[in-house]
Amino acid sequence: AVRLWQRIPAPDLIAWNAAIAACAEGGAWLLTRSLLRGLRGARWLANRISYTGAINACANAAFWPGALGLLEELLQSGLRADTALNSAIVACERGRAWKWALELVFGSPSLDC
Repeated sequence: AVRLWQRIPAPDLIAWNAAIAACAEGGAWLLTRSLLRGLRGARWLANRISYTGAINACANAAFWPGALGLLEELLQSGLRADTALNSAIVACERGRAWKWALELVFGSPSLDC
């Protein structure tokens, strides 16, 4: 998949998001973070789909700190956090970070963790 990605001359936002989603399925959270950085380097703005895919990767890997960091980035960029918020809650649940899961469910948390 990585070799195929490298052969795409100028991926658009849809291609970037598809690659992020594919990595999320396997819980490759580190690769999704790399793709988000690459997306910005290619002068594209990450959207809700980009962030949600990356947060899903963190959830699939039970990496709750990464999910919360990405959720914070999403919120700071002014995007709506609807499905991304659900994915961050799942990441906290899978990582047994119950305090953070409850904060996300019941309040507007300060995500400086």
